[in-house]
Amino acid sequence: GTMAQHLGGGHVGWVGFCVFPYVLHSFLKASRGERRHILYGGLFLAWIFGHFGGYTFPYSVLGLGIFVLFSAAATGRWRASLISSAGMVAFALGLSAIRLLPVLEFMQGHPRLRPDVDVVLPRELLEIYAVHRTQRAVYAHPYVWPEYGNYVALPALALAAVGVWIAVRRRRDLLPLVGATATFLVFQIGNVPGFPWWLLKHLPVFRFMRAPSRFTILVGFFAC
Repeated sequence: GTMAQHLGGGHVGWVGFCVFPYVLHSFLKASRGERRHILYGGLFLAWIFGHFGGYTFPYSVLGLGIFVLFSAAATGRWRASLISSAGMVAFALGLSAIRLLPVLEFMQGHPRLRPDVDVVLPRELLEIYAVHRTQRAVYAHPYVWPEYGNYVALPALALAAVGVWIAVRRRRDLLPLVGATATFLVFQIGNVPGFPWWLLKHLPVFRFMRAPSRFTILVGFFAC
């Protein structure tokens, strides 16, 4: 749902998120011993930044990082997981440097800082994922509905719930997906003191970002 709404509104950079599953696939392969996938993962990350611009790149690195932590905790392969993911990111940064360094210099000289007070209430999450809404205006929020909406419908939510149950009861190898989904649901709530997005906003690069509702894209990927 969110892909359709953002692309329909002209956010062509959102196509970069379509590459993100290949980043996760490369990490899983690399952490299990197929080290050539460190290079593949780095290439995919560099592709996201080099071709689709800077907005999707921080989200992708953060999504990878959270998934790496849950995956390493579930498998116990901390060393392999951290080396693989760090290698992917380092390789991507090196490949992207010809564009990344000028962008960082521009951001430093022309900071785009705006108030970030938007909060998505937990009761609104059901509307975001289950309601086919066509109005653009959103009461008590500063952005239009495409910044929030990620319509997947009730059957998809039911399937996701069944998936969580299966992961918890029978497929512990899938628990990192459950953990990442839940984590980015909390990120999606927004700029509440002590919450993940509020903490992240104190870091370089992320302090320039806004619209925490956009974390719905990562929720959607991990839930799928």
